[in-house]
Amino acid sequence: DPDEAASFLPSFLPGPSCAAAARNPSLDSSITTLQRILMTSPDFAARCAAVQALTTVAVRSGEPFRLRCYAALRGLQRSASADTAAAAGPPALAHEIDSAVTMLDHAYRAKERFAAMLADNGSDPSGWNPGTLAEVTGRSEVVTEMASRT
Repeated sequence: DPDEAASFLPSFLPGPSCAAAARNPSLDSSITTLQRILMTSPDFAARCAAVQALTTVAVRSGEPFRLRCYAALRGLQRSASADTAAAAGPPALAHEIDSAVTMLDHAYRAKERFAAMLADNGSDPSGWNPGTLAEVTGRSEVVTEMASRT
């Protein structure tokens, strides 16, 4: 019975991901479409645009959307490094994907480091020492520069 089978479906779906998809089905659908374009499109420009779009969504979105975008890019990066022709085809997107993943890695590390600085120094930056402020400024400049090249 199809109705009986459907009643078991929600127990197999991951809770937070399913809930997030239900809250923002447009974003969920867009990410799925971008992943499909990235993996299957024969058009280099379309795949390159998908890399840029997934990177933008990863930077601007929360969980689980951020992780889905990052996982798609990272998975393709691993596939391409294992076989230079895999999933990338001529011309390959290795440089674009590597740049996007590296930028996201730096952004996530900077976010974690800033959270640690907030915990250590308080939420008022006027009380922070100059070295800590210089680190925040430096990290921000590096991530901003990397994002502008991605």
